[in-house]
Amino acid sequence: MIANLSEVSVLTFQAINVSLLVSSFACSRELLGKPSDAMAECFGKMLKNKGELGILVLGFNRPDHLGAVLESLGRQKALDRAHVWIDGTQGRGEYQGKNEQSIQVAQSFDVRDSRVIRGHLGIEKLMLDALDEMSALYPRVLVFEDDCFPLANCVEQFETALAEVVDADDIFSVYGHHFGLEPVGTQKFPRFQGWGWAAHSDRIAAMLPELRALFMMSEQAYLNHIHANINPDIEARLDVTPGRNVLKVLQLFFSWDSATSFLCAQKRLSHWRTRKPVVANTGIHKGTGHFQDDAPGLRAPPFNMIQLEEAWDHYERSRLT
Repeated sequence: MIANLSEVSVLTFQAINVSLLVSSFACSRELLGKPSDAMAECFGKMLKNKGELGILVLGFNRPDHLGAVLESLGRQKALDRAHVWIDGTQGRGEYQGKNEQSIQVAQSFDVRDSRVIRGHLGIEKLMLDALDEMSALYPRVLVFEDDCFPLANCVEQFETALAEVVDADDIFSVYGHHFGLEPVGTQKFPRFQGWGWAAHSDRIAAMLPELRALFMMSEQAYLNHIHANINPDIEARLDVTPGRNVLKVLQLFFSWDSATSFLCAQKRLSHWRTRKPVVANTGIHKGTGHFQDDAPGLRAPPFNMIQLEEAWDHYERSRLT
């Protein structure tokens, strides 16, 4: 037992676990100059998290969607591992109402941590910052944006799939919202899917510096970089979901998920789907997001989307399969 954490150097934790060493630096950086009891609390949380699956939930201006995600995690007894990050509005009135409602929803659930951002980061920086922190605190991280609804037994299914790939160096992530175009007989797929996904933290941490470097480029520099580095092998690995074309997005602008797809393809890293679909994308929603108008194409592969009003029917049906 460590008696006084304030007198122990960060490097002492290397003997415990390399992942804890990474987290200890995060604690030291965040709490520099604060009282020793605050440092001790941070290290205590770090030690408590050892071995757990951390769950990250991201929200902004869809309070009903966020509430459904958290309610589902509550039914799966997973809220005690859930960290909710809510992007802010930077005082912009047009987003204030729904954003405040999202904050209220997050704070109404007994989650481990509720993080409210007052500035406006945007989903790209919000995701990168949250992944940075979560991968330092947990050995495995499961990620939901607020339109990624966890079906019954979702957390358990992700844990099973993560265990299946723990020694697979060629697998970056596990995903739960299936494209519906994957080949039969294998859970392996070459394209990243960001609609409800998880990964071992060492793999996230290894990817983040390159993602951040791409994020920090000007848009034109980023597009030039993609153009200069894409090749037939990358194209072949990504051009596997006709109708949902990540190659087109890569030629338009930076997004965290398309950039992740690109880097994984460049490194020849694949992805592993859960044994059954355990996430439903509820992003068909008038007034917010990319998919405001319902259409048959959005309900078919490779999208397989639904509206939020249908989510609990899908949850109940998933309990039976």
